[in-house]
Amino acid sequence: MTIYRHRPLVRGRLARFWATALVVAWLMFVREAAAQDLSKAPASCRVLIVVDGSPDPFMERVVAEVSAIRGLEVEIRRPVGALDADARAEHAQAAIRKVASGKGVEVWMADATSGRSLLRHLVVDESPGGPDQSLVALQTAELLRTSLLSSRGVAASGLAPPVVVSKASTAGPPSPPLPILDNAMQVGFGPFFSAGGVSTALQAWLSYQHLWSRFFGMVFDVSVPLLRGSLVNSLGSAHVGAVLAGGGFLVRWKSETGGMVASAILGGAFTSVLIKGQPAGRFEGSSPTVYSGLLYSRLSMAWNPFPWLGLGAAGMLGTTTSLIRIRFADRDVGEWGLPLAAAFLYGEVGWP
Repeated sequence: MTIYRHRPLVRGRLARFWATALVVAWLMFVREAAAQDLSKAPASCRVLIVVDGSPDPFMERVVAEVSAIRGLEVEIRRPVGALDADARAEHAQAAIRKVASGKGVEVWMADATSGRSLLRHLVVDESPGGPDQSLVALQTAELLRTSLLSSRGVAASGLAPPVVVSKASTAGPPSPPLPILDNAMQVGFGPFFSAGGVSTALQAWLSYQHLWSRFFGMVFDVSVPLLRGSLVNSLGSAHVGAVLAGGGFLVRWKSETGGMVASAILGGAFTSVLIKGQPAGRFEGSSPTVYSGLLYSRLSMAWNPFPWLGLGAAGMLGTTTSLIRIRFADRDVGEWGLPLAAAFLYGEVGWP
């Protein structure tokens, strides 16, 4: 039984010997690499990272990237005053904190011997979709590493580098720009309502839009009745429809991806109101056409499955410049035109 106790002991000694040898070899390699990387850097390489205390994945990435640099001593503290003052209070050669906008970090570095400021640099990413936090953290670590390597030469020259703002680009190839479509044609239909006793009509809409800039443009509208509204009482009935032609000014907003488009229109139109009367009994009927002006505003929202194709809905509110009265046997039985409201679904095709 004794021999079986000695074999694990021998094996344990051999294992400890090889483990110790591997650790010593690894430490010698790390020391040699650190000496080679930081041969030109000052002796003290203490870095202060200022955080506000709350969990921040962005700053955690920065801490991870900076801590991966060999030869640095990383300290993490909450802010007290200015970045350089906090760094000097901690006897740190460099300091890092997140900028107020949250889109990047500020890096400060001083000469280890004199404490004179050598670098104040911003690493930010102002991409519309938000900063690429991994890329900003990586660039921060690289800036700190290269700055430490060259800090002795900068201190000897007596010149501090200027403040530089770098905008980090997102990883990977840039997305192709969305095509600029200055023209669009909309075709739609929907209910058309007027107060005054006439029932809701069904109206068709045709609209041409031209953009002067990204947000502003002009529009031309034409609308005809598909199904007229009606007014019925004991004296007879009347069918009322309106033909509109006009235009106005357009304000449009498009999402960054181009998937959603919202627009607002303020315009005016010439209106031809068609009234077809059908009197009861012995009364004679007439079918007059009445002309008026129309002032209107329209809001719409569209979804673009493709840059050149959109599907949307719109709502309109307006009023005629004069009230149109409907009479049976010299009696006022209804009115049309004050106010007007419409809603319609439409399809849109755009082109440059």
